[in-house]
Amino acid sequence: MAGALSTPLPSDASASCADGTNRSFIIGDVHGCIDELRTMLRSLRPARRCGDRLIFVGDVVGKGPWPLETLRTVRQSVDAVGGQLVLGNHEASVLRWLSQREAGLPENQRHCVSRANKALAEALSEEEVAWLRRRPHFVWLAEHGIAVVHAGFAPGVPLSQQRAEHMLTMRSLSVDGVPSPRLGAAPWATQWQGPYRVVFGHDARRGLQQHALATGIDTGCVYGGNLTALIIRSSGETSMAHVRSYATWCVPGSRSRWHGSESRSSNCH
Repeated sequence: MAGALSTPLPSDASASCADGTNRSFIIGDVHGCIDELRTMLRSLRPARRCGDRLIFVGDVVGKGPWPLETLRTVRQSVDAVGGQLVLGNHEASVLRWLSQREAGLPENQRHCVSRANKALAEALSEEEVAWLRRRPHFVWLAEHGIAVVHAGFAPGVPLSQQRAEHMLTMRSLSVDGVPSPRLGAAPWATQWQGPYRVVFGHDARRGLQQHALATGIDTGCVYGGNLTALIIRSSGETSMAHVRSYATWCVPGSRSRWHGSESRSSNCH
């Protein structure tokens, strides 16, 4: 970890715009994997002077080994380049715990917050909490007709009327078309018919998803998979970049397709 923290982010002045300008870099679920994130940023070299934009699909914290350092790196990168962090369910969990504390709810009555997210909430400064509370549930890229969200959208519902719960947690649609956080009858992305394209994360069990109008880029970095970025150029041309996880930070019970046998992070549960 010492090496990761001492490695500077690419500076705007040293970045080259040779590969194009006005690029949008959309990065999948980081989950506290700061070394992999820094490798990705060094590879992409986003730069404000190139008109680039850096967007994270949420869940930059939770589960992995360095959530606080990762959140701070994400904020630094977004502020330096321009862009946004979309709220994920883990960021929402941190904010929920803070709201419960501020409301005077006894600690033993606060719920739905992991030990790791509670520790992160306690470590954040007031200014960092205020910044996190200003993060949106989705980002609209008008020039590309793309919405970036953490989990998904309910079909047939206007963007302005989407429920926060669905945007944070949905993975599937029931046989009746109702959004669900579980692995239900069908991935919601296979049923998505627009009218706009969606880029999302959250669903590591299904890995990379590439459908007609929906692209899922949570490829399980924290589980020993990859950290994935979708790159959209000003022309609309797209490509992907991947950084292989440096360890199986968390071992999921039913996700055997990822390598490794022992969790390396103490924040998995």
